[in-house]
Amino acid sequence: MTDPANTPAIGPDAESGAVTYYYRNPIGGSVRLGDCTASWTLEAVTFRFLTPDQLPADYYLRTSLQNTMRDEHGNPPSMGVLSMLDLEAGLREAMAREMDAAWDAVFEGQ
Repeated sequence: MTDPANTPAIGPDAESGAVTYYYRNPIGGSVRLGDCTASWTLEAVTFRFLTPDQLPADYYLRTSLQNTMRDEHGNPPSMGVLSMLDLEAGLREAMAREMDAAWDAVFEGQ
């Protein structure tokens, strides 16, 4: 029997082959250009499943995410599930999305 605490999040992302996890303590920062400043906050990351030709992320990244992220029920992701996800691409895309939005806000304020 599957432990619900260690299964991927079920929701709209599950149908698209992705899992969303949320930071226990969101990561935030700000960008600045001249007098214009905009903040960003990374609260959730959506991870796609690895393709058969991809290797899982290293143990240290999986451990870090297991300690800092939770599913929508507040449970930590299992190492088994994390080893099936493209963690690096998910983090890179989420960070790029937040930074792009912050820089857009800065440039609009110029």
